[in-house]
Amino acid sequence: MTKWARAFYQPVKPLGPNHQLLTASPAQLGLSRRAAAAGAVLLKNEGAFLPLHRGQHIALFGKAQVDYIQGGWGSGEVTGPTPLTPLAAFTEAEAAGDVRLAAELSKFYQALPLVKPDEPTSIYAEEPVPEATVKSAAAFADTAVYVLGRTSGEGSDRQAVPGDYSLSDTEQALLAALREHFAHIVVVLNIGGMMDTSWFVADPHIQAVLLAAQGAVKAAVLLPIC
Repeated sequence: MTKWARAFYQPVKPLGPNHQLLTASPAQLGLSRRAAAAGAVLLKNEGAFLPLHRGQHIALFGKAQVDYIQGGWGSGEVTGPTPLTPLAAFTEAEAAGDVRLAAELSKFYQALPLVKPDEPTSIYAEEPVPEATVKSAAAFADTAVYVLGRTSGEGSDRQAVPGDYSLSDTEQALLAALREHFAHIVVVLNIGGMMDTSWFVADPHIQAVLLAAQGAVKAAVLLPIC
C-alpha cells in the first residue's frame, strides 16, 4: 500500500459493491461486533462457572458498564455511530430472556455523569456504590458482574499507583462489598494495557475473569450464556 493512501478512504468513501459505504455500515458493524466478542479472553473460570445459565439473575457493577472505554488516545482512538455499552448489551440479553438484571443498580449507573479523563492518564475513577443499593442488588441476584475500566493511549505510561496498575481504594472497597454480599463474582476487564492481576488470581470469591480489552467492550460484552 502506498504510504498514507488510507487517507483517501476516510472518513467514508464508497468502496463496496454498487458504491456502498463500508465504514460504519450495518455489515461492518456486525462483523466488528462478532470479531470483538470472539476476541475476548477468559482468564479465569473456577468450577466452570461460565457460561451463565439462561434466566440467571445478574447484578451489574462498575462505572465502565456505562462510561466504557472503546479506545485510547492518538492512534488508538476509536469512535462509532452505534457504540454498545456493557449495560446496553446485557439489557439486550435481558430482553431476549437470557438474563435478568438488578434494575435499581442499573438505574444507579445510568444516572452517573460520563467523566472519563480529558487528559492522557490511565487513571479511571470508579464510583462508590451506596450500601443500600448493593444490598438491594444482592437480594435480587447471587451473581455480581463487575466491569472494571482502565484508560490508555499515547503519552501516558502505566504507573504503579492505585487506580492505574493496581486497584484503587474505591475498587477494593467495592470488591470487598461484593465478596460480603454475593456468592459469585465475575470480573470483566475493560482495559487497554497491562495491570496487576494478583488480586483475582488467588481469590476464591472471584470465580471468573474475562479480558474484554477495549474492542470487545465497544462491540459487545455478553458473557457466554447457555
